[in-house]
Amino acid sequence: MYVVDSSFFASIVDKDELYERARRFLTRHSGRELTTIGIAFVEVANTLWKHVYVLKRILMDRYPVLKKT
Repeated sequence: MYVVDSSFFASIVDKDELYERARRFLTRHSGRELTTIGIAFVEVANTLWKHVYVLKRILMDRYPVLKKT
């Protein structure tokens, strides 16, 4: 079993500079059980929000679900 944190999932979703490394890890260990903490989804959403609104690194239309309400 491998424990992965939210930065792993954020790299997969955002295709950032660690994307290829995360993708290779996921491919290599796809037959094994991966686990994470319960709030990983929230942490990934927070990371994407930060990249959109604070760092302006991602265009808002890539993640419309993060639009302010």
